[in-house]
Amino acid sequence: MSRPPAHEPSPRNDPQYAQMLRPHDMIRRVTPQVLQVPVQHSYSAMMPPAAPAPSQSPKHAQKSPSPTQKTINPKTVLVSGMPNEKEDDLWKLMFKRLKAPEGESLKNINHHDNGNCLLTFESEVTAKLFIEHYNGKPYPFDSRYQMRMSYGEFSIERQIPNKKKLRITGLSADWTAEVIYKHLLGSSPMVKKGVEGVKPKLDKRTGHCQVIVDYTSEAACQEAIDRCQANYAGTTLEASHLLVPASSLLPSRTKLVIKGLPKDATNEEVVRYLFMNDPALIVESVTVFRKMCVAEFKTAEAAKNMFHDIDNKQYRGQGAALQVEWFKPN
Repeated sequence: MSRPPAHEPSPRNDPQYAQMLRPHDMIRRVTPQVLQVPVQHSYSAMMPPAAPAPSQSPKHAQKSPSPTQKTINPKTVLVSGMPNEKEDDLWKLMFKRLKAPEGESLKNINHHDNGNCLLTFESEVTAKLFIEHYNGKPYPFDSRYQMRMSYGEFSIERQIPNKKKLRITGLSADWTAEVIYKHLLGSSPMVKKGVEGVKPKLDKRTGHCQVIVDYTSEAACQEAIDRCQANYAGTTLEASHLLVPASSLLPSRTKLVIKGLPKDATNEEVVRYLFMNDPALIVESVTVFRKMCVAEFKTAEAAKNMFHDIDNKQYRGQGAALQVEWFKPN
């Protein structure tokens, strides 16, 4: 909303503006939701869901899921629809006239250049009360503006299970790596580094140990989970896949795996033939092993172009075609 012309009168000095600050019947009831801990300090007003996007062809519809998700913080109030002014005293006065429960406070006032302001309160109760009393009311210093209030919305990292990582909690403090490896993991050869890859750690809060184990296959990891759940049901021991940030398991946008290289291909030759010795293209040296290499590019655009340039093409114009994939973390 644009700011009214400067020559129009402003009720800033109107003695009746104080009455606008008095609590009165709520305009709209807002129900708080469960709080999740925010990890990025970005927010926006709670908006209605967007209209469904038009149908797309399968080629363009295949997109990786977003590694983040939205959640509200019910201790915060986002105020929008105001002139671009920074009036800390106003928000303090509004909070004072709210008659919040004893011990409550307005902890932080965060102004932004677009006329929005994020208020952080001591508790969810006060934030809810503030919205109920003031949402939809005229801006006290200029009644041509209407204040719109909602809970602050944040982006948090989405967590998904890593199906090659086993997490066991509730272990007795005297269980050693050898005991865990033998009795819980069945001395499986699929455990990375064998017994050396089992490193129990004491949780001082519970007095129990927990351990995270890396597997070379998803099936072996799931088998270990099933074994623990069957043999130790009803005990403190719990086994599950380790939850990790979704972004850590998504295919890289800047790393390529190039397969089908000749046995005699060298690092220098691959860099010269495929990447034209371009120092602006490659982040670090390329290592060729087992007729394949992993190459990291400085930009996603450079990686994408290289993918399309060499995928299913012959190396040096001879032999089998190269197979190019996006690098995926284990």
